[in-house]
Amino acid sequence: LMCALDKNNILYFKYVGCIVNGTVYYSRDTWADRSFWYICKPLGETLVMEVGGCVYHDQRYQLGEEFPKGDFFFQCYRKANGATAIRPVACIHKGQRYSIGDTFEEDKFWYACTIEAGRAVKKCVGCMHDHQRLMDGDRYFVDNAIYQCTVRKDHSNHQLVGCVQKDQNRVIERRLGCQWIDGVPPHRFLRKCSQNDDNVLLQTISCFYQVGEGSYSISPGCFRIIGDKGIACVSRNGEPAIEEFPSNDLYKAYYKGVRPC
Repeated sequence: LMCALDKNNILYFKYVGCIVNGTVYYSRDTWADRSFWYICKPLGETLVMEVGGCVYHDQRYQLGEEFPKGDFFFQCYRKANGATAIRPVACIHKGQRYSIGDTFEEDKFWYACTIEAGRAVKKCVGCMHDHQRLMDGDRYFVDNAIYQCTVRKDHSNHQLVGCVQKDQNRVIERRLGCQWIDGVPPHRFLRKCSQNDDNVLLQTISCFYQVGEGSYSISPGCFRIIGDKGIACVSRNGEPAIEEFPSNDLYKAYYKGVRPC
């Protein structure tokens, strides 16, 4: 306060500055602490100390102004109760700005810029395949392999889950480890969907001879006598195959290198 004369030469106390921790700041002066900056502002015939904005890394920002902080943009704003604070308003990814609610793509996954527990996060939402966005649980085919988009809190993946079985005009999905009977009677085979590194392997496990009401499983390298025939499960080009011979001509079976089951 300063003792001054008004226009009528009457003494009065005039407000000339704001005092903060023993320091005087005159009208329109500003100062800052670690989080905010302030102004000594005229209000009628008095002075008030008012928050002018926010401070980050010694840089002052006005109310409503945005600034980068790590992988996100924050905004200096005034709450409904009059308090000043900062809030996340956007994500930064590879130099691009994405507002809260925006989505973006990268390599094998796509993400959303969102708020969780009051914090901005770049959250994986789903997978990318052939320029298409997939959600958690969606599947797609690559040759004979089936992949599933798997999104978890700490890890997302294009998970190998099965094989594609093509049966005439049908496409049948088989899970890893699944076994099934395939082929046209009487020569049928037991197939298995297996994993081979990062791909699938459609294996033929054994031969399966089906005639009339009877069905017979024959392991590779052996033969069985069924009626008047010998049915052998031999290896042909590295895969089990069925060969028949007369039941009274067993030397042909031994010649093929198979044994009785």
